[in-house]
Amino acid sequence: MVWIPGGTFLMGSDHHYAEEASAHRVTVDGFWMDQYLVTNAQFQKFVKATGYVTFAERPANPEDYPSARPEMLQPSSCVFVKPDRLVDKGNHYPKGKMMANTWQGEFPWENLKTDGYERTSRVASFPANGYRLYDMIGNVWEWTTDWYQEHNWMRQDSCCGTLVNPRGGDREASYDPQTPGIKIPRKVIKGGSFLCAPSYCRRYRPPARMAEPLDTSTCHLGFRLIVRP
Repeated sequence: MVWIPGGTFLMGSDHHYAEEASAHRVTVDGFWMDQYLVTNAQFQKFVKATGYVTFAERPANPEDYPSARPEMLQPSSCVFVKPDRLVDKGNHYPKGKMMANTWQGEFPWENLKTDGYERTSRVASFPANGYRLYDMIGNVWEWTTDWYQEHNWMRQDSCCGTLVNPRGGDREASYDPQTPGIKIPRKVIKGGSFLCAPSYCRRYRPPARMAEPLDTSTCHLGFRLIVRP
């Protein structure tokens, strides 16, 4: 783990996706963070040592899906929507070297693999950031501990315009209002993945966030650990 010093930063953005607004100041204390994402091999060791049953292995609870037919309570595949026509220079250093594992080309039809990878990349395949952390953008999305809300709950109840050490949010407010028949709470995920492209999803940017139901994991979603003093 590496030490991340405390400080004040600007969270969110007023210039991109609606769920990022409005930009606001947040102050956090220092904490320790994994330098790398937890790998599949490490997670497998954890499962074997503890007997942990993953969501993928658990039967679906009909109470969480009151309007779903029984035959629909099973895993399903991803569905891609029509991409937005967004203009972006991509994730390049000034000299043209790729700085993260994201999609190059027109998503989802053509992956140019300019970064050398079609899917996930090996640990530390790209340069670390200024805190010596790897893959903080691209490669796979990362779970956070915050409950997702359509309007950022952390903008509220601040003192002097700056929030100090905000935690968690409201589980009950995290349900998707667009799917009232599904009662699965959602967490915030950050960082984007190898499926994020300038023409489709620019949420690999640090201000961006997305919602992910607790029972829904994917091949492009992972996590790393933190420890607070």
